[in-house]
Amino acid sequence: MTSTSKAERVAAQTSDREPCGALRTCKPYWHAFETRAKQRWQGRSLVDIFVTEFRDRTLEYYVWAIRSGYVTINSNIVDPTYVLKDGDTMLNKIHRHEPAVSAEPIKILYHSPEHGRLVIVKPGSIPVHPAGRYAKHTLLSMLQEALGLDLIYTSNRLDRLTSGIMILSLTRPTAQKLSMDMTQGLVRKAYVARARGKFPTSDSEIVTCREPILGVDRQTGLNVVHPLGKSCETMFQRMSYDETSDTSVVLCRPITGRTHQIRVHLQWLGHAIPNDPIYAHEVWISDPDVHPCNLAKVTIGKDRNNLEPGMDGYNAETAGCPEIAKVVAALKTDKDDKEDWARWRDEVKFGELCQQQGWQLPRVEGPNAQSAADPRRRDATGAQAELVNPADEGMSCEVCKVPLQPDPPLSSLYIYLHAIKYETDEWAFEDELPWWARQDWRSRAASDANPAVASEDKSVWPTVVQAQDAKVSTSPNGKLHVYMHDSALPTLQQSRQDLDAQSQSSSTTTPASTTRPGSGEMDESARASAARSRRPLVDSQLCASLPTEVELPSATPSVMLEVWGGLEDYAQRDIEAVLRHYQPDVGRNLSHSALHSGHLIVQAGKASQLALRLYISGALDSVKSASLLLHRCQLPAPLLAHLQADREAIGERKRNDRKAAEAEKKQKRKEAQQREVEEAAERRKERGIAPAAAPITQNDSEPKNEAAEVVVERLATKLRHKPNTKQKSQAGKAQSATPGAGKIELNEQGQAPSELELLHFLDQGWKMTMQSAQKGGLIDLWTRIISAFGVDVSSETLRTFRATVERATYIFPTLTQLYLESQLGESVGLWLQDLEKERGSSSNPWHVSLRDPPPSLNLTLKFVRSLGTGQSAAEIAKDLTVTTPAGSVAWCLALPSARTTRPSEGEQSDRFADLDSSHILPKSPAHRPPIPTDLMEGGTALARYRAYLMTIAFPIPFDRSPDEKLRILEPCVGSGGIAVELFAALRARAQQNIEVYACDVDQDEVTRASRMFRLCESSHDSSSAATIQLARIDSADPSALATFVGGRGTMDGIITDLPWGHRVSSHQQLSKLYPRLVQAFCHVLKAGGVALLMTAEHLMLRRATKALEAAVRKSGGGFVLKYIPLALDLESRPQEEVSLGHADLVQTGQDAASLNEGERVVDVGYKVYLCLLQKVWL
Repeated sequence: MTSTSKAERVAAQTSDREPCGALRTCKPYWHAFETRAKQRWQGRSLVDIFVTEFRDRTLEYYVWAIRSGYVTINSNIVDPTYVLKDGDTMLNKIHRHEPAVSAEPIKILYHSPEHGRLVIVKPGSIPVHPAGRYAKHTLLSMLQEALGLDLIYTSNRLDRLTSGIMILSLTRPTAQKLSMDMTQGLVRKAYVARARGKFPTSDSEIVTCREPILGVDRQTGLNVVHPLGKSCETMFQRMSYDETSDTSVVLCRPITGRTHQIRVHLQWLGHAIPNDPIYAHEVWISDPDVHPCNLAKVTIGKDRNNLEPGMDGYNAETAGCPEIAKVVAALKTDKDDKEDWARWRDEVKFGELCQQQGWQLPRVEGPNAQSAADPRRRDATGAQAELVNPADEGMSCEVCKVPLQPDPPLSSLYIYLHAIKYETDEWAFEDELPWWARQDWRSRAASDANPAVASEDKSVWPTVVQAQDAKVSTSPNGKLHVYMHDSALPTLQQSRQDLDAQSQSSSTTTPASTTRPGSGEMDESARASAARSRRPLVDSQLCASLPTEVELPSATPSVMLEVWGGLEDYAQRDIEAVLRHYQPDVGRNLSHSALHSGHLIVQAGKASQLALRLYISGALDSVKSASLLLHRCQLPAPLLAHLQADREAIGERKRNDRKAAEAEKKQKRKEAQQREVEEAAERRKERGIAPAAAPITQNDSEPKNEAAEVVVERLATKLRHKPNTKQKSQAGKAQSATPGAGKIELNEQGQAPSELELLHFLDQGWKMTMQSAQKGGLIDLWTRIISAFGVDVSSETLRTFRATVERATYIFPTLTQLYLESQLGESVGLWLQDLEKERGSSSNPWHVSLRDPPPSLNLTLKFVRSLGTGQSAAEIAKDLTVTTPAGSVAWCLALPSARTTRPSEGEQSDRFADLDSSHILPKSPAHRPPIPTDLMEGGTALARYRAYLMTIAFPIPFDRSPDEKLRILEPCVGSGGIAVELFAALRARAQQNIEVYACDVDQDEVTRASRMFRLCESSHDSSSAATIQLARIDSADPSALATFVGGRGTMDGIITDLPWGHRVSSHQQLSKLYPRLVQAFCHVLKAGGVALLMTAEHLMLRRATKALEAAVRKSGGGFVLKYIPLALDLESRPQEEVSLGHADLVQTGQDAASLNEGERVVDVGYKVYLCLLQKVWL
């Protein structure tokens, strides 16, 4: 039957208002569990694992099952004392007798295959997932069978005894969305429960319980209120009270989602659910030592769940606490009593079977290994005969000898707890009140003691039915509402502030637990700060002075500037602002670039001349290096596709060859083994020893020691029947090879056809470069420009050249950078030689220089991604994952770069000694003196031009008064580069009253940053009223950080390069650090303040912000950090200041931020992320 017909059949069935009073059963069946050894099982004996972790059977049964082969390890029968190792596979074959469940059908409240959502009402007694003795009688199995569904996703679950609404997903995206909503606290839940006694307060008041809950026993599922537990919060509201039964119907709203949270909190309040088999057990009343209030004060070992038998500190008593052990023992005894002491009968039956076979019972520690006899009559002389007659075969299964259990009363299969409503801002699903929450509930409760005869007939007792009275409506704002005809619950939209105000007089929590940071409304100053207009620092007005005049030719070619890949839009705005600051009439056609190209081209003429002058003077802080652009052309798309295909084909062929070589080696080893086996067999034959083919078993307490020849003989038998490995490998190779992988032909130099095309393309480009160079007299122009750097190329020692290839992320099938540079260098050498011949100055030839100092002429071939392609942000993002992205090739003459390092005191370095004093390199900005090499060793400093671009992308409030201080924090200062660049950028843009706070948890980093600040202090201007404060502070400690910066909510912004990467810390340590950092940043930021963070662990940072948001939402509201797009806008600049190519680049940057949910991908040799977060009210 198809899934459609099954769904139609279920839709035709409807449920009555009153559930049926019958049980659902199924016939016993064989089932095999197979699992690999868990980590906690390793090093423990097989029988110990079964006895301590699976209580439904006894030690005697497990010994019999292991000895009889029903339990095997790696398909072998082993001794019960076998110690499990890593990699072992366990198989447990059982004849499964599933317990009966209620025959009440699962009710479908809402089913939408197109939206991938299924909402059902689960009856009590049915578990959600297969577990323990349940497999067919589970919610998922029954739904899959009835509706014909292959897969159903769950985002939460209900306890087996709890009934009510469950929201299921039919597709993975829907399940992920629902799980995320639940994690973030977007799903509001409501339960109804019947509790003992008259619940306090009136029907309109709220009782809130925030006691922590701790799980103390895995087998019984016992949880208690204890200070070591996890934080919890539940709100309760009485709906009605029944004087006859002295019970109240209570509406429960769990804010958190802990196991048994509502049941434990109701017990703590003194109003346990009457039919709860755990928390309404008589042991809680009869023994004052185990009263919930007393258990909250007992001592429980923190590592109780990590201790196993045989380990130091292990205590057989539950949680190492005798009070809790009393409760667990009482719960287990009660369970055995209800099951007609099946475990005791199991112990007797299989104890006799083991005794008949002579199998001894190993010693196992723990309460589960003790006798299963009734502890109340264990010492009585006639206890065994009174409880069970081992000769009575009618009480055991004829197939597996398992003692049969009586069907339970229906009243024991559910508790008075029902999930009645789930709601978000997008949908709401609401069920009707369960029968036990109505006025006539006592008549139904009496009938449950005598259920109808158990049945398997699904036509009589259908597993799934369609809800008869479900109503569906949609509000004007698009919210879906599905409810039953008599739904009349209080709204869940009531604000938490109102609920807290109502519950102040009746809350049961201590004063310390009622105080929550951020639970109050924002004051007026916080609202004003949040509403401030913030724009990136690059948009503020420059106030720098004109640099020293440098003589340059008027006919200057285009200049290619290297900037930070990923922030080209910010770099372009900064560079164009600097050009206009020094020469307002420079025009609008200034430059063009592309996202993730890492380069900016300044147009030839007045703009390029000014750019070179500023570069030489050290006024372009966002530029790493500069080059004269000789020629540029776009890489053909067919050529790139051919290169990619050839690289994949060659890679596949190499993998296949490697596999074939490994298979050949393996086959040779097998053949050598086989020869050894045959030789051993010959020796056995000569000695007259018969081959032994009996299987290896360990049916005795001690494993048998067999002769080595027997093992060798068995190995020979396996080898004779095993297929030829080499032939199998070759067949697999033929099948797995990609089409064309074996057909690609390489030339004599080992180059692919596509690479020959590339070399021809580059050769044509070089010819065009030479043509343009000759027409424009480029070498003479370059000589005049390079003279401005203080380089006299007429000197013989300075007539040096080099050819450089910058491939960025381009990876070719076989071509290496060394090969490309050698080919380019040969062409450059011939060009210079011909040039000198034309001029008749061959007496002073050019020489190749591959070492420091840098040559005076460095011709560079650049492969630049995305430049000149006109790609969209989505296409560029896709190309970030390929090795031959769309882009351009540029031939450039590199210009000297400013020196960034200098020798430390006492350091002797050939690299610095070789620098000729006649080289006048470009000036560094005043705040970037050459750094001693020892200051840079061992650190992870961000390049200064990247740090500068990060600071000018940082948004600051533009509407602050001149007297108001701008306070910014750098919490992971490292070597101090970001703090120095931020300080310099703020002062260069006339920002007054600046306070920059910098700190780090590592004292070495603080010392490094302190030295950096002293080196740069000569550029500080005391008149700007700007300061930098540095201290050793743990930035993940909110209180310590707030003390350092002057209080909570005092920072306008935070900017930092977060710890990331294996050089800093492990992934596990960072996963714990990031949530603490996010909380601390939110603690010290002002409302509306922003944090610009750089990290490669962007998913970890996003999870940390989501966790903070979920915690704040569940606590009733407060401030959180929200992602906002890191992108420029065109409205913040006058139209005349926007160049013709800048508008498109800004739009691409905005699209890129939207694709990554506000994040910007930047390049530091690999992908990292810039994330902009703002403190907002939730």
